[in-house]
Amino acid sequence: MNTRGRRAHVVCRADELGPGQRLIAACGAVEVGVFNLGGEYFALLNRCPHKSAPLCKGVQRGYLTADEPRQISISASKEVIGCPWHGWEFEIRTGRSYFNPHRVRARSYDAARVSGQEIAEEDPSVPTFRVQREDDYIVVYV
Repeated sequence: MNTRGRRAHVVCRADELGPGQRLIAACGAVEVGVFNLGGEYFALLNRCPHKSAPLCKGVQRGYLTADEPRQISISASKEVIGCPWHGWEFEIRTGRSYFNPHRVRARSYDAARVSGQEIAEEDPSVPTFRVQREDDYIVVYV
């Protein structure tokens, strides 16, 4: 994860975003959806590139595949978010569109679980105090 030049935004405590859950948070002037996929964290701009709908308020599920008629399976490794307006689907891990994967993407951001100590060491623009690590937080780099 390359976070150089981007500011860290604390969006929640790690225990507030369980596996399979998401939240929408403001990171400065940017609104993002943050997703916990099995303990890995991903963030997408909360705006569909098609018509600017609030993308991260759409349906979240596994990607549906079918090798033959009536043989539908759900991929656990590819979670998608569907635009609430027109149903365009985007892979949560990459922002890649299933409609047109080479040309259309939802903007993605790095997201990570970091300790309170790491946050205190990372942002020298705030006053520093002695910090004891007790909880982990989810951080988005914008």
